Amino acid sequence: MYEDSYSFILSKNARSSHPVLGTDGSRDSPNGDLSRDRDTWRPIDGSRGQYEVSSLGKVRNVRTNRLLTPYISPKGEVMIHLRGYLNRNFTLASLIARAFLGEGRVKHIDGNPQNNDLSNLEVI
Repeated sequence: MYEDSYSFILSKNARSSHPVLGTDGSRDSPNGDLSRDRDTWRPIDGSRGQYEVSSLGKVRNVRTNRLLTPYISPKGEVMIHLRGYLNRNFTLASLIARAFLGEGRVKHIDGNPQNNDLSNLEVI
């Protein structure tokens, strides 16, 4: 179906040996050149500052600075479970869109629900 675009999310200790993530957690540019895109992090509304979401589709716990591991729903959407105050599941696309684009229904420009890069999302 869709290529697992979230295999790059690893535990903090495994980052340095991963072929896509650098030691600083940055990801290779999607256009294939050697420059690095920088993540822009924003707090997740309603998480009381406990979680942040990035423009490249990652979610981290602010206190521990660890990346959360997403999972794929039966519908093929990338999901994240946020513990604590919220304690529920969210689509990764909705978290990114709310933080960077505002409220509304989220559409994946390329039609791939597993491609949650900010540049691939729009609010309709």
